[in-house]
Amino acid sequence: MNDKPLSNLALRICQALTARSELTEDSITSRTIEETDTRIDIITCLDGLESCGIIQCKLDEEEEYVYSLSPVWKDHLTKQCSCGGCHHE
Repeated sequence: MNDKPLSNLALRICQALTARSELTEDSITSRTIEETDTRIDIITCLDGLESCGIIQCKLDEEEEYVYSLSPVWKDHLTKQCSCGGCHHE
């Protein structure tokens, strides 16, 4: 139960990437955070713009973060997003 600092750090990095991609808090209608080992996915869907973005952040010893912003609709009716892949910086 010592994973809270890692979660907070990764969440802050993801939020910074979200801000850098010009997504605003007002336009985010749903945010899902899933943790798998050291990987945290934040899925943000934009309401009214008919577009969505996915930001993936990964923390490990060699890289501080790995992220990808890929606006792709998976299902227009349920407004679920799908990801196009990770981008290594």
